[in-house]
Amino acid sequence: MVKRVVDRVVFLDLNGCIGTFVPRAKRGDGELYLWWSDSITSLNRLTDACGASIVVTSTLRRGKSLGFIRSLLRRAGLRASVVDVTPNLEGATRGEEIRAWLELHEPVSYVIFDDRADIILPGFVRVGPGGIGEADLEAASAFLRSPPYTAGTASS
Repeated sequence: MVKRVVDRVVFLDLNGCIGTFVPRAKRGDGELYLWWSDSITSLNRLTDACGASIVVTSTLRRGKSLGFIRSLLRRAGLRASVVDVTPNLEGATRGEEIRAWLELHEPVSYVIFDDRADIILPGFVRVGPGGIGEADLEAASAFLRSPPYTAGTASS
């Protein structure tokens, strides 16, 4: 059964796209989140212009509640609604987790921001060093305005 949560979705990896974090194991006193204000501003411009919501794909989602992630991103300055996280599927790639979310929810359009190169899905924008920038926004806006999703596309 398809359950549409929102029409336009930005799948967002946090680390490398809008900031970086140092895990607790390396710090000893909790996680440290370092957000890149230019990337947050760029993402806000995109989501404001396209009416898109966020689905978090980052490994940071594991072991954290959706409420914690929403609060964290709100404090970082993100204005868009964080509606969900992708499922944590044992042994699956991030692309497979995104595909599973797409098959369940079928948004009208989507874009995927990630700094990794191993996602083979329509709507993928590989983010370079320094986070989401102007070139990324142009590509993402095109994906959100002309839907790449059709039944079967995400599962192929």
